[in-house]
Amino acid sequence: MAGALLCLGVHAQGWIPELSTSTTTNFSYSGEKITNFTLSSMDADWRNRGNGFSGQISFDVVMKQFMGLNAAWRFAPWIQLKVGEQKHMYLNELSTSPRTLEVCGYSLGTSYLGGYTKDLCGLNTRARDWGITASGDLFKKGDRYLLSYNLGLFNGNGFSIKDDNEAKNLTGLLLARPTSTLTLSLGGMLGKYTVTGTDGASHLGSRNRASAGVWFSNGTLILKSECVWGDTDGMQSVGAFLLAGWWFRPNMALSVRGDSFLKDLDISSSRISKTEICLTHTLGPVFRYRIQYGHTFNADPSVKDVNTLTVAISMKFSDKMLKK
Repeated sequence: MAGALLCLGVHAQGWIPELSTSTTTNFSYSGEKITNFTLSSMDADWRNRGNGFSGQISFDVVMKQFMGLNAAWRFAPWIQLKVGEQKHMYLNELSTSPRTLEVCGYSLGTSYLGGYTKDLCGLNTRARDWGITASGDLFKKGDRYLLSYNLGLFNGNGFSIKDDNEAKNLTGLLLARPTSTLTLSLGGMLGKYTVTGTDGASHLGSRNRASAGVWFSNGTLILKSECVWGDTDGMQSVGAFLLAGWWFRPNMALSVRGDSFLKDLDISSSRISKTEICLTHTLGPVFRYRIQYGHTFNADPSVKDVNTLTVAISMKFSDKMLKK
């Protein structure tokens, strides 16, 4: 269905996609060795700010997986349908790309409960899944909409198109913009996933999530905070972060983040907390780098605290840059 919409849209509107490639690499040193985490994708995007067709093909050359393979049709500002592999949106932090994030890496809550890299259910697919979403903007005031929504129905198997159970995941994200600088978010997911025990027996485990956030930005000052709760096969978890940033020059920013995650509400020693400070420097539309220092506090006395120095390098090239 996504492929048919893609072909129909290209034929009907004669669009040539924007071709781009982007790479983000984080080099981290924690006193013993240097580790790195790299995102590198080749993308084709059919963008449309108005009604009609849009689509995306995104392939990660490191993971050798599609990060996006979808097609969408906007019937009106208040309704767009998208089919295919896409981000499941129930955490507003995921709407910001790791390449343009004000710090190095997503928060602990997003990592452990957002299906990104360390999800407690084991599905670590950078928040991607196969499904269909309905989204739109409501109640326009001046140049902005006061409400935006995203509702999704997903297989719940991440990168895999084949579904190994009959359960589906329902997701939702609601954004309210009372002013031009302030956004309030509320999201959630009702889901299931297949849990296989050591004896080979399997059952459907719960994968439920709920989030709430506050987001402020006036172009110079940034304040972000989001809380997320999760139920993963009966284990209750909760995480929260607070990020404050200042673009003291048009191309340079300083940000600090406090971040905490309690893996199991019944075990206080399962808490992990982080404090981080990050300098961001953008060099034109192509290149940016970030230098970050962070300290990780482990409530478990058997796990020592860790100091981490991270350098992140991000680049993006687009064929539109060549046309200018």
